Amino acid sequence: MFGLRIYKATAGKHTELSDRFRDHTAAMFEQAGMENVGYWTAATGPDVDDTFVYMLGYPSLEARDEMWKTLGENPDFQSIIIAAESSPDTKLAGEIDARMLVPTSYSALQ
Repeated sequence: MFGLRIYKATAGKHTELSDRFRDHTAAMFEQAGMENVGYWTAATGPDVDDTFVYMLGYPSLEARDEMWKTLGENPDFQSIIIAAESSPDTKLAGEIDARMLVPTSYSALQ
């Protein structure tokens, strides 16, 4: 099972958002047991300047819920991510489209 998240970065904060994932968030995901499948920025389309996409892998929906609970209890996650996103001045992402995906039988990713 995979989680796909598409972020619209706050104006002028795309690089800062990407840097936070590179420098902090990806490692926190891994510590919580999540698989970092990939991170992308848009190369085409009308929103290339503010789109940030990532995918995480989970063994099951139940495991995903437990992993996100564990992540939410991480003191670094609380101070680096939650605190920053609670203020309009430091918020790096506005709109977030989050989906859970199940691979088809013919998908390269299982």
